[in-house]
Amino acid sequence: MSRIRLTSALAVLLLPLLFMAQSGAQVFPRGNGISLTGIRDFDVYVDVSQWSEMSGERTQFRMNTQAIFEEALQEAGLRLRPAVREYLICKVQATRSGRDVAYVATLQFWEIDSIDLNRLLWERGNVAVVSQRDFSEERIAQECADYFLQEWRLHNPT
Repeated sequence: MSRIRLTSALAVLLLPLLFMAQSGAQVFPRGNGISLTGIRDFDVYVDVSQWSEMSGERTQFRMNTQAIFEEALQEAGLRLRPAVREYLICKVQATRSGRDVAYVATLQFWEIDSIDLNRLLWERGNVAVVSQRDFSEERIAQECADYFLQEWRLHNPT
């Protein structure tokens, strides 16, 4: 029994290191936030690509996070328009172990082209471990909105 607890504890401690090794730098590519200059209309999507051992339903979490994310962007003065070329994706990966959740939240800015290749222009993310009660739709949506708005405001002063 104690061996199982030790294995679980090590998994919780090592899981963030695994995510960090995969995610690399926090901002990609550095300095490319300039690609956000002058853009006020965006299409947005929340993608929950991993949902391991989590309580709650994945689709409902995604939809709730999407609504909160959209609201945060609109409150900042951005316009949400389906099918525009400028696309924001808030990607979430979450794994629960015991009472803790290890997660990755990444905001990506894509230029979508219907007849050519889509291009990832800018990305910023975070790796974290929080207690299960602190992991929520609001937390993820606000992190993604904050990542984007911090960079967008640098290149679009009011």
